[in-house]
Amino acid sequence: MDISEIIAIISVVMSFASTLIAALAISHSTHIQNQTLAHDNYGAMKAWFEKTAYIMKSLYLRHPTTADKEGISKSLVDLSASIDMGRLFFKNQLDGDYKINKPEVFRGRRVLVLDVVVLYFDIFLNGLQEENQDILWGLQRAFISEMIQILEKNKTAAHIIEYDFIDEDDIIDIKNINNEQFRKVLLSEDIIKAVKERKLSLQDLKQSKTRKKIKRAASASTATKPKA
Repeated sequence: MDISEIIAIISVVMSFASTLIAALAISHSTHIQNQTLAHDNYGAMKAWFEKTAYIMKSLYLRHPTTADKEGISKSLVDLSASIDMGRLFFKNQLDGDYKINKPEVFRGRRVLVLDVVVLYFDIFLNGLQEENQDILWGLQRAFISEMIQILEKNKTAAHIIEYDFIDEDDIIDIKNINNEQFRKVLLSEDIIKAVKERKLSLQDLKQSKTRKKIKRAASASTATKPKA
């Protein structure tokens, strides 16, 4: 092997080594960048969680009735804004054509952890907090539990761990707050866990509502039936 061949081989090896080093440097840089983004995301998400939980607690403790309409309105403005800011961390998930014609950020379904806060907001917005203190307490617990788990997963993650679970059956809905089964599950365990494991289905809620209607109809019929 002459000197020119040796030089050629060395050149090839050096070229390969340079390419490998460059690739490793890019990979390392990307890894560091992802870690930085994940760390920043964790800090911002934690701050959002603290603010949202504080607003929810303030509404619950300061406004158990509808008496202070001005105070409630101010807190609801803060909570509404916080819900929309939460979309930075919890993006809507596309579900067929569901809300497909809305602006891009609002297309699809909200993820479950935001749905919990929206139901909380709706209870106060509709002045239903006095008769639903137990539900509000359960929603706080569900929100706090889920957020702590999300934060724990992202605390030391090398990349942002996305949350994408949705309530396909629309269980977390203000129409269901007076449903006996909904209340029972919400107060006995984390409603988010119940929805994820399908322990509470929309059909169950409908059946429960139907039974109530049948009972009311039967009661009304008995009440109006002329005595012998």
